[in-house]
Amino acid sequence: MFSLKNTITVLVAVSALVAVRIRAEDEPYKTVTQKQIDAITYDDCDDDDGVTFPFFANFERVGDSDDRKKSFAEWKEKLEKWDCNGEEKLGQKVRNFISVMALVDVLQMEFEGETPKILFDRMKKEIKKEELLKAVAYVALKPEQGTVVDKCKDLDIEDGAAEDRVRDRVGVYAKKVLGRLLGKLPPKEEPPPGPPEKK
Repeated sequence: MFSLKNTITVLVAVSALVAVRIRAEDEPYKTVTQKQIDAITYDDCDDDDGVTFPFFANFERVGDSDDRKKSFAEWKEKLEKWDCNGEEKLGQKVRNFISVMALVDVLQMEFEGETPKILFDRMKKEIKKEELLKAVAYVALKPEQGTVVDKCKDLDIEDGAAEDRVRDRVGVYAKKVLGRLLGKLPPKEEPPPGPPEKK
């Protein structure tokens, strides 16, 4: 027969397992392991300046035009104040941020290359790194999960784009964000070759 002490020990262990399961169901990103994060590759993340998946390192391309600088400042402010569609769950909130990067890219909006950095900086500021790493990794591993932002009235993107087109790009943007959090991206430039050795 179990003693009272053994019974209590079993009950505590069962309660802990139930709590873990509830957390995992509530926020699936919490189940992501370091091994899974380490296994993610970045072969499709080399080009940050292309027509698709742009992710500019800074805002220099905004230029010196007063009108363009004003438009950019207004867009940046909208992104920094956006309520993420009122989402409270961290995993889906991160997915919303990343899907806006994808949406702006699909629609080829004016500041598509600057938008990822704005949202990346905001996520780093607002979310603890350990949680952000797991949440972003989960999006990279499971781009088909959750919902994506395919239109957004608060950002004046009312017509939007097809959900599948946005979702197709979410995975790569998630890896671009994750790679930057881990210091693996952007790709390091190869140093120019030195002078040939004298014989």
